[in-house]
Amino acid sequence: MHPLDHLEELRMRIIYALSAWVLFSLGGLIFSGKILEILTRPVPKLVMLTPAEAFLVHLKIALIAGAALAAPFALHQLLLFVLPALRPQERKGIVWVIPMAFILFFSGAAFANFVLLPFAIRFFLSYTTDKIEEMISLSNYVGFVLSFLVGGGIVFEMPLLMMGLGKFGVVNSKLLRRYRKEAILGILIATALLSPSPDVFSWSLLSASMYGLFELSIWLVRLVEKKTAGTVVD
Repeated sequence: MHPLDHLEELRMRIIYALSAWVLFSLGGLIFSGKILEILTRPVPKLVMLTPAEAFLVHLKIALIAGAALAAPFALHQLLLFVLPALRPQERKGIVWVIPMAFILFFSGAAFANFVLLPFAIRFFLSYTTDKIEEMISLSNYVGFVLSFLVGGGIVFEMPLLMMGLGKFGVVNSKLLRRYRKEAILGILIATALLSPSPDVFSWSLLSASMYGLFELSIWLVRLVEKKTAGTVVD
């Protein structure tokens, strides 16, 4: 194709992706109230500091929800543009890595919202006193929650990150297995700090989830080593 034809195709792919974002955002605006209700469950009450604050929060939620829902479609458009230039082996890698990245990210966001967030809010609000009364702004709270969810999604991408490091030889499965005990101790300490709650079940659930990600990382690194060497790694 002529370079101008490539640019025209890229422009059309971008237009399709943006159109999907707009359509999903309009749908997200319909359900933004329900989403906001889910996000605000951990707190008893929120306040508005400006007349338009609630509307802007609903709009923000709709745009973010629309972006999340449109992301697979936008990525599909990107792949249609990029795949013809890739080799067959590279295409296979992208086809399974990208869906896994989405699954891990949304799993992490859901885990952060339904498991971690209630304990985090309870912990932060425990520092209020008779002279310090909580009066949380709606927009500030939603911004905090969305950042929290994005952080949870990024943490759950750890297996893919370790797989990438393994592909470039930075880490290997033997090294990860060798430091398994240290990793378990680090996970237990980190989860104890992240979930300051006497609820042993929740702490155990968080620890088990993080350890599961570590073991998945080892498995993916072994898979990369197997693909690279062409032999099964012990």
